[in-house]
Amino acid sequence: MNIFIAELLAMRKQSLCFLLFLLCCTVIFSQKVTITRLAYDSLARQPVSYATVTLLQKKDSTLVSFTMTDQHGRFELSGISSGEYRLLLTHLNYPKFYREPEQQQWR
Repeated sequence: MNIFIAELLAMRKQSLCFLLFLLCCTVIFSQKVTITRLAYDSLARQPVSYATVTLLQKKDSTLVSFTMTDQHGRFELSGISSGEYRLLLTHLNYPKFYREPEQQQWR
């Protein structure tokens, strides 16, 4: 009888460890990032105010998020899951501009 109880307790410990492992993996892989950048015209040497910034999936250009730059050219996209993306910057006075943000630069 004691062997049966010991085996049952060992199985419960294994099950608990496995559930804790799954929980940790879920937390790690569900972390969100924030992309904070400045849209800047390097020729005119001034920020690009009130431009539309669109975040697209790199593989199929699916819309992920969008925002506008402020009067100082700053923008922030928050709550973004890790992945490969492409930024599209559009403004009435500029041609479309694409850039692939590097994950190590995300805050």
